[in-house]
Amino acid sequence: MAFLEKETVDELVNAITQAHNGNFYFGSEVQKILADSVSNDNKDLPKLTRREKHILSLIAEGKTTNSIAEELFISPLTVETHRRNLMQKLEVSNAASLIKIAVEQKLI
Repeated sequence: MAFLEKETVDELVNAITQAHNGNFYFGSEVQKILADSVSNDNKDLPKLTRREKHILSLIAEGKTTNSIAEELFISPLTVETHRRNLMQKLEVSNAASLIKIAVEQKLI
């Protein structure tokens, strides 16, 4: 089976040969579309800093803002800032949703 757009004669011959041998053949335009769709899936994942990932895992463990702050030797306000940034990046409005999305996207 071959999937082609407007291709050159050489590519058409290659496609016919591949299809005749029982292989799939995707023309260069189709390959580009497939590659773009795969790379777009990765672009949808938010980019988290190492600190955000660490704080996200501590939140997932059920730790409070104060206990996270003590453990990381930072202020509770800094923890809250990281939490707010995480919620914004993952487009959620509460901690439960934050954890749910993080697990679904394999961020933790």
